[in-house]
Amino acid sequence: MERIMKSLAGFRGIFLVGFLLINGPFAVSGAATDQDTLKQYLADLQKNSSDQVLREKIIKLVSGMKTKPVVPEEVAKHEGAAEYAFKNAKKESDYADAAAEYEKALLLAPWLANDYFNCGVAYEMAGKPRDAIGYFNLYLIAAPDAKDATEVKKRIGGLEYAAGKAAQEAQAQDKAKADAEAKQRQTKEVLDQFRTIVGGANYESWDSSYRAPERGSYFGVNEEEFKGPNWYYLGPVSARLANIKYCFDEQSVKITSIAGNCASSADIFLVGTPNGPTIKNINFKFTPSPTVEKKWGKDPFQVWAVVNETNGDITYSLDRPVNQADYDPKFRYHYEWFRRH
Repeated sequence: MERIMKSLAGFRGIFLVGFLLINGPFAVSGAATDQDTLKQYLADLQKNSSDQVLREKIIKLVSGMKTKPVVPEEVAKHEGAAEYAFKNAKKESDYADAAAEYEKALLLAPWLANDYFNCGVAYEMAGKPRDAIGYFNLYLIAAPDAKDATEVKKRIGGLEYAAGKAAQEAQAQDKAKADAEAKQRQTKEVLDQFRTIVGGANYESWDSSYRAPERGSYFGVNEEEFKGPNWYYLGPVSARLANIKYCFDEQSVKITSIAGNCASSADIFLVGTPNGPTIKNINFKFTPSPTVEKKWGKDPFQVWAVVNETNGDITYSLDRPVNQADYDPKFRYHYEWFRRH
């Protein structure tokens, strides 16, 4: 954006009145009432520089005065600092520094239209559209007949659009942050509840088979057989995998063998992550070990699983569809049951 800075040349008059030294910079013959009012307004503005209503009163008062007030010498110093900061700005905070200097000048002489414009430009470059809009509006009040009034109004329209977009994005970010925090709290509550139910207990692994296993092979069950006594303790086949423990962290529950290392991903074969307000909403993913990668691949995948909210038992299946619509009650799926010991 072009760095448009309005010149102050010819804008303000310097009035050197002899009796000024005695009566003060605002005591001009024939306008005592207005000057007294202006003095009071300026004193009030020093106490509350954000009082925009008062600032507009000052602008309108000065615009109606036949003899304009003297601009304090300190104004030029702040303007010079602002112009230097603007000219040498390399980042948004530098433009904000320039705007701050213009604000100091406008606190001393709050009727200077050009300074309002320049302050608006500085805030625009600083990425603060709301502040820029405020100063551009004050510029239009201070210079109602400005030749660039239409352009400034267009500029305000663009800034209002930008500010609206920024507000929407900020609102979306705040909502996303709030949602993430709420989900984190929910995750903790569900896992704490599950941890309390488990209470440090160990679990036995039982496999499903509609007929007796043969040489470590289990044959699965259909829906009707699932309800019957078609479950076999894994102990006689693999003592290492027959006893299970649950490990909890802040984000999940991890299932491994009793001798497994909860901190080792190689020992973890099920990871449960809460996806709702209750234990039933925990989603489990199976992590294939090197010995089963040929059959199941290397990447973790979600499995069908049910958690018993009373005792912490977990029943899961690697081959039963997660989507209920794809489930066939007559088909024999392979299930494993972690039964509280």
